[in-house]
Amino acid sequence: MQDNPTKPGEHDLCARIKEKVPPTSAQPGSNEYFPILDKAIMICVNEGGDVIRNKQRNAEFPSSFYCKPPSLMKKN
Repeated sequence: MQDNPTKPGEHDLCARIKEKVPPTSAQPGSNEYFPILDKAIMICVNEGGDVIRNKQRNAEFPSSFYCKPPSLMKKN
């Protein structure tokens, strides 16, 4: 969405998605919104992330979907 500032400590994957997907003012559920959502989901999955649906939105987490970056695996 437009006016979505970068947060301190944000994962690199989030920054890459923001670089590749243009910000939009389209409202969720509109025809203009879905292609942008699809592109963001595709980038998230291609980069190894998981897409999580947010059913209980609140002021801190207002989006319907979030990309969970891949966990860093520790080498033994």
